[in-house]
Amino acid sequence: MIAFASIWTIGPLKHIRNAIIAPGSGACGKCVMPWRFTDHHTTMYGSPINAEDDPNITITGGAIVFSQVQYGMFVLCERCWTKLTPAERLPHYRKSYDKWPADHRNWEAIKAAVLAGG
Repeated sequence: MIAFASIWTIGPLKHIRNAIIAPGSGACGKCVMPWRFTDHHTTMYGSPINAEDDPNITITGGAIVFSQVQYGMFVLCERCWTKLTPAERLPHYRKSYDKWPADHRNWEAIKAAVLAGG
């Protein structure tokens, strides 16, 4: 017989558990533990750009401003991130990435950061 406590860690029941104990909270892409109860691992990705080319940055006085634009995403908790190799982490990042709006997508930068161990 399965113990009552362990039944809440089985497949789809994890989502029911999360709705009860942490409504509205996101969760780890692997173990589905709500962020409210675990630390996430942030993977930084991005590259330097010329601020003049970025429509979200305003240049005042004609000054040329260079900035390091980096973004971060967290898909896995620290525990799962530590247990997985970069190649094993990649599908979890891809699944999250596929849910993003098209204008926020940069898969190659995310993939490079994950495979580099970020």
